[in-house]
Amino acid sequence: MFDLDNLKASIKNRLTHLEPDSYSELIPTKEKSKYIYEANLLLNNDFKFDRRWDMERCNKIYHLNTIDFEKINNDDPEWNFMFNRMDWLDYLCLAGIITKEDKYFEKIKEYIFTWIDQHPSIKSQNSTRTLDTGIRLINWLNCIIYLSWFNALSDFELETIAKSMEKQILYLKSNYLPKYKLSNWGSIQVCGILVVLPYIYNNVDHDEIYIWAKNELKSQLNLQVLDDGMNWEQSPMYHVELLLALQHLVLFENNVLNKEVLNTIKKMSFALQLIVTPERLLPNFGDSDQVSAKDILANSAYILHNQELNYFGEFSYENILYTGSNIIKLKEIKKTLPQKLNFLGSASGNYSFRSSWKKDANYMFFNNGSMGSGHAHADNLHLSIYGKGSPLFVDSGRYTYREDHPMRVLLKSAKAHNIVQIDNLELAKPNSSWDYDSYYKVLPTYYNSKKNIHYIEGSVLGKYPLEIWTRKIVMLEEGLWIISDEVSIQGNHEFNQIWHIHPQASYENNTLTVLDNTWNLSYSGSAKVEDFPYSSKYNELQTGKMLTLSKPFSDNISFTTTIANSNLTVKKIPILQNLNTPVNDNIAEGWKITNSEHEYCIAIFHQEVFTGKKVFSLDGVPFHHQAFATIDQQSLALKN
Repeated sequence: MFDLDNLKASIKNRLTHLEPDSYSELIPTKEKSKYIYEANLLLNNDFKFDRRWDMERCNKIYHLNTIDFEKINNDDPEWNFMFNRMDWLDYLCLAGIITKEDKYFEKIKEYIFTWIDQHPSIKSQNSTRTLDTGIRLINWLNCIIYLSWFNALSDFELETIAKSMEKQILYLKSNYLPKYKLSNWGSIQVCGILVVLPYIYNNVDHDEIYIWAKNELKSQLNLQVLDDGMNWEQSPMYHVELLLALQHLVLFENNVLNKEVLNTIKKMSFALQLIVTPERLLPNFGDSDQVSAKDILANSAYILHNQELNYFGEFSYENILYTGSNIIKLKEIKKTLPQKLNFLGSASGNYSFRSSWKKDANYMFFNNGSMGSGHAHADNLHLSIYGKGSPLFVDSGRYTYREDHPMRVLLKSAKAHNIVQIDNLELAKPNSSWDYDSYYKVLPTYYNSKKNIHYIEGSVLGKYPLEIWTRKIVMLEEGLWIISDEVSIQGNHEFNQIWHIHPQASYENNTLTVLDNTWNLSYSGSAKVEDFPYSSKYNELQTGKMLTLSKPFSDNISFTTTIANSNLTVKKIPILQNLNTPVNDNIAEGWKITNSEHEYCIAIFHQEVFTGKKVFSLDGVPFHHQAFATIDQQSLALKN
């Protein structure tokens, strides 16, 4: 039951820990100017959604003559959903705290009471989606805390807002669906309930909804977060949204499920750190934007007092609304080089390998996991490659969720990824924003690393007719990738290996140039280059290039592409059976790679050898392995 005295006492206690009077000194001048600029837009009813973790960002400013929380003000319903989450109220809070001018706090009240007036009862409509309601609850709680600090709320106003929050919580509970157990929608709602209820109810530990929410969150964490630390939805963006909800739960000093929540934050944060690109951005994988993970990792470093997570953590001063003056403690946490370089996600099917933690590292991200949620794309066996810290071959992104926009299905499709297509047909075929007509049968992925050489192999199956696709990749940390695709399907077909070139890279005559670095491609077959859309963020679109390598075949094919930095010399060398007889390239291939310091040899078998002697040699070194390497004649078995 609502308890105004408990709410006021809880707010007072929270403010004691936050110490808002210190914020103006703690926030850098540049950031203060930004927050005031953003808040002044809101004073004029001008809206844009371009904060780092805005799920469906929109940089275009929309001026609203009247505030109608149900109205969609452009062609995308997601704009309305962003509007109703009300994260943007943070800027008014920050500007009010920095300037101590009441106009910012009065505007917060105007927006909140307008929403309340337009929702005398809470029913299902655009402005009350359950995900957005869970987020809005947290934002309103922050607002009433800082409004109380400024003495800008009467008891009547505080009670009016709190009772609307109570209605929204009851609405969430009564409209909770079984599918939310698996979705960030569910966990964000439940975290909102767990944060807010202790403020508006007394003796919350005995409250039925609170007990339900606590048990539900425990179940959600077990279902949604895999053993390798990745969120099951196959989207780094929504991995972060869940992680952010858990961080808010802890930062509001809620100790519910403390052990489970902290352990989950830890494993999700380390997984996130390991998959980011050399630019410290999320990989453009599934429905994700390429945005920096620095602030999320800084939050986790602060919560867990972990120096590795703080290695490239960078606090966002917007989060001072949650940490308060305790931001000082984050600055005391040292930065330690992470012990691991690579993410080996056998549960999620996500893998990343990098040469170092430097910003000019060579890097790749590979996916071959189960589908996950509707945020997943038709991207199994996709490979993103960064050379010398710059994107070379990339995922094409998401751009929009609009059901009526052709770009949505196109960017979810296999064609938008660096994968294989046979006869331009799709094994996994999206038919709308969230659904598919068909999807791959995914087989387990194999990986192995020896010194600075990484090997990974994944396969998928298709049916009607039976198709078997296997991708084998060798990465040499010095800047080489060997990608070998093997396909079996009865009859005559055309093989297509698709590569999406990042817009900042130029491609000509099998050479890729980015900044001052060049990369040489080698392959058999024909090549075609054409324009293709690229979206690094929601509602943002560029034009990149799609390179399609093609070759006709009957029944079976092995097609290999090498991508090498120009400082490496790469040449094909024979693999000798019985140490003296060259095998055909359709059975196995070998390469010698040299630079100024070392000589490497790589062998990949495309087929089992079931006749003749089973001993082979590569550049004079005997072996019997499906994938094999040497470094200066030293043997390294990559796959037996």
